[in-house]
Amino acid sequence: GYVETTPRAAGSQVEAFEKVILSDPSDPTPWGAYADYLNEQDDPRGAFMSLQLALEDESKSKAERDALKKQEAAALKAHKAQWL
Repeated sequence: GYVETTPRAAGSQVEAFEKVILSDPSDPTPWGAYADYLNEQDDPRGAFMSLQLALEDESKSKAERDALKKQEAAALKAHKAQWL
């Protein structure tokens, strides 16, 4: 029989982001980097993650937060079937 002897690659960038995020899920920095990466890949999840991170910024005014919430709801509505 055949036995694979080629070593596996170290993993994809996505796996690297996930590993860092899982090591400390409360740290927003790797989440932001992952969102940027997804945005570069034209993945709408990146924009959604960026909106959610912006909503966590307590220095934002109520008007800014309300606008972000509307954008978040629109993004979720647009991609809900794909994401769920």
